[in-house]
Amino acid sequence: MNYHWRDALTDALRRNRRDAHHRYIQLATLTGDGWPANRTVVFRGFSEDGQRLQVATDARSDKVTQLARHGPVEICWYFTRSREQFRIRGEATLHNDGPARAGLWSSLSEAARVQFFWRDPGRPLGDGDAVPSVEGPPETFLLLEVIPLRVDHLRLAAEPQQRFLSELREGGWRAEPVNP
Repeated sequence: MNYHWRDALTDALRRNRRDAHHRYIQLATLTGDGWPANRTVVFRGFSEDGQRLQVATDARSDKVTQLARHGPVEICWYFTRSREQFRIRGEATLHNDGPARAGLWSSLSEAARVQFFWRDPGRPLGDGDAVPSVEGPPETFLLLEVIPLRVDHLRLAAEPQQRFLSELREGGWRAEPVNP
């Protein structure tokens, strides 16, 4: 079979690029008491080797604390134009230095960068909090990378509907078509 989830995801990104929300993904972690915590984050691209999905995150956020306790995550990504869903289970890693983090920082808009200088997430808003101007990323800025281990890809627009389960096993990725 000539199917690879990474090619399918790249194709979905290309076909849905006119929709502003095509880069928004749902990232689920586990809280300290075992409850799922789901939030929307912005997909910022793939790692240089193309194997990891990248997201910018704040070191002070709940998800960082949750990932420190329990690194596995799941991403759910739905593309409205092509009517397909990717559920990506993987292991998350956080980076507070390195060229990939610096590159991600430089690719952010000024409005996105300013958020990393705000008060701690979840704290009351302050009056007239100053926003410092800096050359490089602050300590609050982290690169979150997800290393996919299992991908469940559902194509709702296909006739008939199609679903592929891909798993990273010893020797590489194995994909199998399954009943939707």
